[in-house]
Amino acid sequence: MKCGVLVERCEALVGRDETLRDLRAVLGGTARGIGGCVMIEGPAGIGKTRMLEALAAEASTLDITVAVGRAAELDRATPLATMLGLLSRHASELLTGAFVETDASGLWRVNQLRSHIEEYVRDRRLMVMLDDAHWADELTAQALRLLVPALASSPVLWVLARRPGPVRGAVQTTQDALDWLIAEGARRVSLGPLDEAAVATLCEHVLGATPDHTVLRLAARSDGNPFLLCELLNTLRDSGQLRIHGDQVSVVGNDLPSDFLSAVHRRLRNLSDRVRQLLDAGAVLGRPFTVHEAAGLLGCRAVDLVTAVTDAVDCGMLVDDGDELAFRHELIREAFYNALSGPVRSALHREAATVTQDEGRSAVEVAEHLMLCGRPGNERAREVLAEAVAQVAPNGPGAAADLSLRMLELTDEHDAGRPLLIADTVRLLAAAGRIEQATELGERALRSGLDAASEGALVVGLSEALKHAGRNSAVVHYTGRALSRDGVPDPTRAQLLAIRAHGLLNEKDLSHADRAGMEAAEIGARIGEHAATVFALSARSIAARSRGALDEAVRYARDAVRTADLAGGEASHRHPRLWLGRALTEMDQFAEADAVYEMGQREADQLGTAWSKALLAEAAGEYHTALELLAEIYQEFPRRLLILTENPLAGAVLVRIAQRAGSHAQAEAAVSAMRLLAERNPRVPSLAAAIAHADGVLTGDLATLRRAVRAYQSSPRLLARAAALDDTARGEGKAGHRSVEVQLLREALQLYERCGARRNASRVIKRLSRLGIRRASARNDRSSVPWDTLSESELRVVRLVAEGLTNREVAYRLFLSPHTVDSHLRHSFTKLGINSRVELTRQVLIRDHNRD
Repeated sequence: MKCGVLVERCEALVGRDETLRDLRAVLGGTARGIGGCVMIEGPAGIGKTRMLEALAAEASTLDITVAVGRAAELDRATPLATMLGLLSRHASELLTGAFVETDASGLWRVNQLRSHIEEYVRDRRLMVMLDDAHWADELTAQALRLLVPALASSPVLWVLARRPGPVRGAVQTTQDALDWLIAEGARRVSLGPLDEAAVATLCEHVLGATPDHTVLRLAARSDGNPFLLCELLNTLRDSGQLRIHGDQVSVVGNDLPSDFLSAVHRRLRNLSDRVRQLLDAGAVLGRPFTVHEAAGLLGCRAVDLVTAVTDAVDCGMLVDDGDELAFRHELIREAFYNALSGPVRSALHREAATVTQDEGRSAVEVAEHLMLCGRPGNERAREVLAEAVAQVAPNGPGAAADLSLRMLELTDEHDAGRPLLIADTVRLLAAAGRIEQATELGERALRSGLDAASEGALVVGLSEALKHAGRNSAVVHYTGRALSRDGVPDPTRAQLLAIRAHGLLNEKDLSHADRAGMEAAEIGARIGEHAATVFALSARSIAARSRGALDEAVRYARDAVRTADLAGGEASHRHPRLWLGRALTEMDQFAEADAVYEMGQREADQLGTAWSKALLAEAAGEYHTALELLAEIYQEFPRRLLILTENPLAGAVLVRIAQRAGSHAQAEAAVSAMRLLAERNPRVPSLAAAIAHADGVLTGDLATLRRAVRAYQSSPRLLARAAALDDTARGEGKAGHRSVEVQLLREALQLYERCGARRNASRVIKRLSRLGIRRASARNDRSSVPWDTLSESELRVVRLVAEGLTNREVAYRLFLSPHTVDSHLRHSFTKLGINSRVELTRQVLIRDHNRD
């Protein structure tokens, strides 16, 4: 029997009938328009790939488009490489025009891809299959977290296969993302070892005869792994140790392979040394490779490997993968790799680094090889690793952190640049959500004793991790300690002051936060440290907003935007437009806030953008939209507490949005995260108020809401106090305490008007009016329709719509996009308390008549 035929038979699915039947049912649902996600798990060789192939064949009979791909260990070299690779092969029209702007952020590209997939499946069904998903690059993993739930209502079936648990070379962030999909409801299919009956059936299927006890005894050594069993049977057949007697087959001879590696090498015993060298080179390269790359690694010409390539393919070790060669199975590659001695493996990796660099491969791939052969003091390894970190960090902080940690291993303890490298590593770990690891690394370095400049640089990085973890008092402590030392350079001092300002804000010390922000902005402006200036101005804007000085908040935020736009670079990535947009939102200038968010979205932190735009959606009463925008923030609790750290009122807002959108679980998650933040910062009284407020909104418990109001009495955060009064008034009203409800609403109204929060003030006035309080404020003397809450832009849109123009016609007339017109109109409807163009036209006519 020829090797190729035997291999084909080995790939048959045996003992998986029930699993395959269940998956076919899921596939049938997709054919009927039902989407979903399936995670097929199991160790290498257990049959995951064959299961995917069977599903793909089934899908073709159901008129389902199939996009199938396999992640490789070095996919981390290019963000989104895994996702784009599998789609480009089988559904390339999904990508047409999707990524024209190559400098756009990775998550922006994912959102574009989502839109293209939604359009693609309007009149067809799609199954996206990814094998070896544990090796997907970090951005592909994030894309799966976003796309799978976002497309849940579309006819898209995601089928992912992976090895569970730690895998050498896999990024933990990727495994975490796949675990999250399971936790969120992805169907989990675990492929375990074949039982004895299935092993016997597979032996019979492969050998064409019934196996006797001698064959079955050897087959048991495969531990029910189909791939290992087939390799064992292949070896026995190739070595002539199988004998068929009638309808039975048995094993003869004593020289039997005891393990998989022995079985693989026995199959190669009649092949040349050049074939073995070729396979060793491919194992070290760690991905599909070209003949030219293998020749470079072995120090020969490509033509010298032609015969070896043919023999390796013929014996089933390698397969032709277009322009490249690949191992037929990852277990074969691992067997060859593990069989190499340490010195040989190190030498080959050193050569591989040179070859891959000469071939123009990414710095990440070159760095992978250098990491596996590098030693402390290896300058070339450090330089390439630094380039790789810069390449990967924007969209893969977890992979970049791993590379940066390896750089630390290659850096001498007394190297002058080590503290700065630790600071950068801590930042990357924090960005990847590995907060405890980041904090432990930073604090351990501080304990080792550093000069003032190095300590300051390290504290800048450490503060990022502490901030994400909600350890506000630690941020204040470390920045204060660093600033108290002489010899801190002005650029670092400006950064420390800006960070300290935000830490003090989160400690609710608004006056000292504003003072630190002012000093940081002055130093930054004087020396040209623009990133620190922008961050400092943002602290001043937040402080002003917290104490209800919204005009000041807008002014500081506008200064931050101007500084960032003029400076560019790192300063522009501090997303100052988010702070401006939030101040404008609280002043009810929704149209300008929306335009600000649109302009700054690509530079901004994605979670920050989501929060800002969700506040706009909440203001318009679009709670399901707000909940969708905030999905990732809810999911990150309690690992990331940043949104609550920056704005404790966010806890109550998140609870309210989740409740009104019908998601009690997410409302509870927000309260639990708020409670954890309060526990980590026991010295901050207003956090006790914030947790009581959020908990009261969740449970509706009047005593808890009253406690929140009492706790906020001494707080300078006027808008938070007003919101607590507002919610407590609602609770008092439900309890029948009308006089208390009116009193609390009047207090809330005074605070809203004092801060300039016109929408909230107008809403409270209406509630008081319904309670029979007709002259709640001077503003009540105005028209019953609050036209003064509309911006000039909204008024222009409203007037043209009242004249009968469509959104597209209005957009053409005012030189706006139809999206902006729709946004203006939506916000106008909310402010005016109407829900149709007819009612809008009537209100415009009444207003014009009254003015005449």
